Amino acid sequence: MARRDPIAKGLEAERALNDPILTGAFESIERDIIDALATITLTGTVDCNALVVEKAHDLQANRRVIQKLREMTAYGKLEAHSQEAAERNSQSTDPRFRGKR
Repeated sequence: MARRDPIAKGLEAERALNDPILTGAFESIERDIIDALATITLTGTVDCNALVVEKAHDLQANRRVIQKLREMTAYGKLEAHSQEAAERNSQSTDPRFRGKR
């Protein structure tokens, strides 16, 4: 499978982070998980503990998705900046800077 262009991937991730439907969904999921955690009666039983751990994992997963989108956005921007700098350097009239990053 061919790797996708990190700049295009970063732009898609940025669009996702700025999409009101997706951001609303992430916020709603987090609220629902926190509400579920708040209503658990802490009995100390194995089932209760398992439910708390499950909800904590759900919350962490939701936040990891958002963080991964932010990382993809940042990497795409860095890669775009790097490519622009390389293009500027390759077009330089000073031979000391041609082709250098």
